[in-house]
Amino acid sequence: MVQKLILLVCSAGMSTSLLVSRMTDAASDAGVDAQVVAIGSADVNAELATVTPAVIMVAPQVSYLATQLRAKLDVPVAVMDTHDYATLAGPRLLQSVLDAIQRASAHA
Repeated sequence: MVQKLILLVCSAGMSTSLLVSRMTDAASDAGVDAQVVAIGSADVNAELATVTPAVIMVAPQVSYLATQLRAKLDVPVAVMDTHDYATLAGPRLLQSVLDAIQRASAHA
């Protein structure tokens, strides 16, 4: 199985960094080979110049980025559920990631 790169984007990368360990643990528990990376919105273009994520999850406070990213990328982009984000619900956010990837592959 190929490792999935999950890119989490928030204002400064600090709040999503808290989600990295929760989502990494959830992926491990679910048998999903994933690398979860958190970045700030100002670093998105630089990061995307060097990697191709399986999915990009955008934090609620920068949800406006989702439309911009969808327009220029051929990867699934989703906005994190506000409650899941606020409660650091790693397993639920991981399921959102997997659902976004599945939807994208169904439309390919």
